[in-house]
Amino acid sequence: MGYARLGRFLIREIQREVHYYSEAMERMMELMQTNGVQNVARNYTSRIGGFEEVSRNFEDIATELAKGFPLVVDILPGRSFYDLMYGEIYRCPYNDRTKPAGLTMGIHTVVLVGAARVGPDDYFYFLNSYGEEWCLRIERDTPKEIGGVGKLIANDICNAPFKFWRM
Repeated sequence: MGYARLGRFLIREIQREVHYYSEAMERMMELMQTNGVQNVARNYTSRIGGFEEVSRNFEDIATELAKGFPLVVDILPGRSFYDLMYGEIYRCPYNDRTKPAGLTMGIHTVVLVGAARVGPDDYFYFLNSYGEEWCLRIERDTPKEIGGVGKLIANDICNAPFKFWRM
């Protein structure tokens, strides 16, 4: 099972048991530490060495990102997420604090890789599992299109991020 497929499978299985974002994410990290993920040829299993939850505070998250730790979080994407264009800052329709009771929405896991503050606005750069065809941009030095990285309003994350490290 590939990494993206396994991630989606783990999220679905965990959501059946757990209804809170941070609990589901913690369960996924535990599985990554104990069971790991096999490569396609099934001849190697990758595991994480450990993990810990990071405060939701923007400065704390930015500090961990600056130290080189990618951070895993969940968001509640709306329809416009799928058509995000390079340079746009994505604003989720809801987060875990603003979602109306009873509204059913799918969650999506992304990896935070950078942070920025522009005036009063805080946002994160994130990697998406949709691949390089998502959120395309043109490289400066070549006409090559690359993608896979977006920007997100900082308050739109749904759980305290988790950092993990290698064994």
